[in-house]
Amino acid sequence: MKHRTASPGARGRRLALAIVLAAAAACPVAAQAPPGSPGIAVVTDLRGAAWLQRRQGRDTLAPLDVLRAGDTVAIADGGEVEIAFTAGAGRVLTLAGPGRFEMAVDTVRVRGRGRVQARDLAAAWRALLVQPGAVGRASIALRSLRATDVPLRAPRGTLDGAAPALLQWDPPYGRAGGPWRYEVRIIDASGSQVFAARTAANALAPEPSIAWERGAEYLWRVDAVGADGRRAAGVAAFRLLDPMLAVRLASVREEVAQARGPARRALARAEEVLLALAYEDAGLTAAACGQWAQVAQVRPEFAALTTCER
Repeated sequence: MKHRTASPGARGRRLALAIVLAAAAACPVAAQAPPGSPGIAVVTDLRGAAWLQRRQGRDTLAPLDVLRAGDTVAIADGGEVEIAFTAGAGRVLTLAGPGRFEMAVDTVRVRGRGRVQARDLAAAWRALLVQPGAVGRASIALRSLRATDVPLRAPRGTLDGAAPALLQWDPPYGRAGGPWRYEVRIIDASGSQVFAARTAANALAPEPSIAWERGAEYLWRVDAVGADGRRAAGVAAFRLLDPMLAVRLASVREEVAQARGPARRALARAEEVLLALAYEDAGLTAAACGQWAQVAQVRPEFAALTTCER
């Protein structure tokens, strides 16, 4: 089956999902999705030929596509599409063709001879659901930062801990003006400076007295001055994983692990994809890469739709 092509990782980044608390189950009311309307479901698996139809036209359906209220999924005879509803109560539907399936919040309307099998996501997912189309502020900050002359090694992304133990960076690339002197600063989300120090080393431990805020994002910057007066700078972002989010991620991770038995592997497919996306949005890159590897064992095409930078 031919899918739309995408550069490695482009689809994964385009479909980055923000973790949100699940609201009470919404009433299933279908409506034509206006431009920019939020997603209600994500394609977690498909087999055979299927298409996504909107006002703008028709396109081939592909894994990780985001669906909105009012969208129509057309599936050929013998085709099958699995979708996970990330709005409302949280459900997984398997749509079997031939038929047309009109998307509504938490459900679909069937046209033709199509068939639907539905199951609810486990209770843990109702406390931690994903909303397609949203991107966390920390993710925006990380992706908008341009390459700089001082490579900052760590911390970067989300830290699954209370505080960064060490700030680490490399000397400026391509610079012959060393030795270098560095000024290091950490700035919180309000723009306030929470730490500043000078050093000639390439690592520095923040003061233990800093009152770090869990779930908050921080920028850190290194300004370098060489012996010959040359200057360079580097900037990166990190955030501390919110403790409540950590608990909820642990709960869904346990649900997925328990569902990996031979008899239930097929039923766990949607949850495997959702967990990988949840890790990505939380900024837990290593955990996301490991989870995508689990998904690719069953559906190898997912490996080509995401990027894992190890």
